[in-house]
Amino acid sequence: MSMDNYNGDIIAQRKAEVRKYARVSLVTIVVAVASLIAGAVMSNNFLLFIVPLIAVAVCGVGYFKIRAIASHKDEW
Repeated sequence: MSMDNYNGDIIAQRKAEVRKYARVSLVTIVVAVASLIAGAVMSNNFLLFIVPLIAVAVCGVGYFKIRAIASHKDEW
């Protein structure tokens, strides 16, 4: 029994990776928006500035990984 769920299906693996990075980016955006709102209400500079900056960095990394997967050219 193989641990590989895709059995050599490269396209399915790439789709799963894109979904994973998109999900992480979506959760990060939600955390950033909630942090901005909480930081504005509580006048907390950490929640208002630092957490959203980290979220932007995480989303940027996810964006570049998704872009690399989408622009990959297969050599068949």
